[in-house]
This record gives sequence, structure tokens and C-alpha cells, in this order.
Amino acid sequence: MKVLCVAHSYPRFASDPVGSFVLRLAVALRAEGIDTMTLAPAAAGLLTDESYEGIPVHRYHYAPRSWETLAYTGTMADQVRGGWRAKAALLGLIWSTRSSIHSAIRNFKPDLVHAHWWFPGGLAASYALSPGGIPLVVTSHGSDLVVAAGNALGARLYRRVARRAAVYTVVSSWLGERAVALAPGLKPIAVQARDLDRRP
Repeated sequence: MKVLCVAHSYPRFASDPVGSFVLRLAVALRAEGIDTMTLAPAAAGLLTDESYEGIPVHRYHYAPRSWETLAYTGTMADQVRGGWRAKAALLGLIWSTRSSIHSAIRNFKPDLVHAHWWFPGGLAASYALSPGGIPLVVTSHGSDLVVAAGNALGARLYRRVARRAAVYTVVSSWLGERAVALAPGLKPIAVQARDLDRRP
């Protein structure tokens, strides 16, 4: 089995804690015999293709190089609220994520796509994947649900992604309750916290 992970936060170097839980999950899946690769956005100083702990990551460009500041820092929402350049970069991020998923489907041939955070990765994947085709798994980690609750457009896009997902997971039962409040009828699977930093 092959899983394509999509994340806007992923380790930028071997000991980077940013998005390290996505890498930990990929390593755990590999231990179960599941082949995994990750798509993540480009940023200054990062290689396009590299591998951490045997898990390949492909980083794609989404805007002029000096504009590629949305990922990895936890400031995406503030940047987008702060100016038109960041808003344009966000549109580029969604479009480029979608295009990168298409490329990975052709080359990696995944059996499912796992988007970490419904936004922006889950939204891009919901447009990249055909209904009834490769299944989409979406995991909300918390900050993305704040985006969904923040305005009517965010809530509408969130419901679209939630409907499109074959499986929707959250990292706590509290987030599960928030997810259902935003998309009535959604039946998220609460993932219990465990030591994801422990090496398998």
C-alpha cells in the first residue's frame, strides 16, 4: 500500500520539531509495510527533494521565491490577513498543492491521500481527487478548525472538504466535537494522543 501525505508543516531538517508528528506517522506506517511520501511547500533554503529517516519529501514552489513564507512558521493566517501579497501567495499555495498531488498520483501512484489539516492541504486535495477515485483521509490538528469557524467562506469550504473525505480524523475528542459543530452529520474518528516522538 502507498500513502501520499500532504502537509504545509513538515520538518525542514532532521531534528526540526516543526510538523515532526507527520514524519513520525510516516515512519510508523513504513514499519507496518506501508510506503509513504510527503508533499510540502517550498521555503527559502530547502531542497526540492530530500529524505528524512527514509521518508521522501517533495517540496513544491507556489509563488515568487520571496513570497514563499506561508508555511512552517505558524503565521499563515496572520500573514494572509495582513496583505494582498500573502493572499496571492495563498491562492498559489492551494493551486500548486493541487497540481503537485496530480503529479504525485502519476509518479508515486498512491492508494490514498492523507491531508494533514483540512486547510490548505485538504482543500487542495478535495479538488485534485475525483469522487469515487483515490480515497482522501483528512486530519484536523486544531488551528485549521479555527479557520473554519472564523468566517462563512471558511465554514463552507470546510464542509466541502469534510463531505469529500472518505475518513475524517481529529487528534482529540474535543476537536471532534468542534468538527461536528461545524459540519453536522460528520462522524470524525478521534485519534487518541500517544507518544508520536518515540522511535519505532
